[in-house]
Parts: sequence; structure tokens; C-alpha cells
Amino acid sequence: AAPRSLEALRRMAVHAAELLAAADEFDAAPMYQLTPAGAAQLAAQPGVAVLTHHGLTGEHVVVSADGRVRGILDWTEVALGDPAEDIAGLAVAVGSPAAVRAATLAGYGARPCLRGLWLARCDTVLRLADRLDGRTSGDPTLLRTQLRRAWEPILLERVTDFKTAGEEP
Repeated sequence: AAPRSLEALRRMAVHAAELLAAADEFDAAPMYQLTPAGAAQLAAQPGVAVLTHHGLTGEHVVVSADGRVRGILDWTEVALGDPAEDIAGLAVAVGSPAAVRAATLAGYGARPCLRGLWLARCDTVLRLADRLDGRTSGDPTLLRTQLRRAWEPILLERVTDFKTAGEEP
């Protein structure tokens, strides 16, 4: 499958974040940190497909007592794809810091890590908004927990400076 458009997801998530803010569920301000230019810079890179799990959820992740990812279960849906999708799944399952730590140890750099975090953040905002609006079912408590995990701050965000359109690298 083709990688998802982070910009399209961002636009939908901004709208959903505003709805969640109106319901006192989420502060929408952090959603604006990802600009259209930033989403473009974090677009999936052509030719970067890798073997991915394609179904990372909490039930597929083995985590040690100290919070480290120790294993991934159920590789039945494995396929070539965007590595950021698995990083996003980890962020939702175990939190952003642990997801970035695992991705970095697996050899991924800043761009796929940040893309994965923003996929997770947009996805969790959309899922909670859909649930609270009655469009989907699911445990809202779990969705709130996943939202919190995806939005945990990481140092990588503070030290990575992607250039805006027109700036020299």
C-alpha cells in the first residue's frame, strides 16, 4: 500500500482537535506545531519501503518492567511499507519516548521517527473525536490513554529543525 499523506491526515486531525478542545478533551494548540511545510518535509521518502509489522497494537508488543520494548508478536500481516507506520503503532502502544528509543536502536533516523510520531498523534486525535461523536465504538478511556501516549514529549522534537520552504539547507 502507498504511504499515507501526512498533510491530509494533519488537516483532518486539526479539525478533530478543535472539536475535542470544544469538549474539553484535548488542548488543540500542540496540533498546530505540525505545519503544512513540516508535514511535507516528513512525507514518506520514495524507495524507503521496509519490512513492517502492519498491525502494531498493545497486544502485539512485549514490554519489560523498565518500559523497554522486548519483542513484537504476531507477524502474520508483515508487508513492505512505511517504517513510520510501525513507529506510530509503538507510540500509541507504549508511548512516544519508548517508540523513538526502539526505532533509533533499529537504525531509523529523525525523519521516520518524527513522521511516525505525527501519524500516531493525528490518528489518536481522530479516533477519540470519532468515538466521542458516535461514529465509532471502543473504550474512550483506552483512546484517551493512547492519545496521551502519542503526545508524550520527546527530546528529538526539540533538537530537530526542519527548514521551511525556501530556506537553504
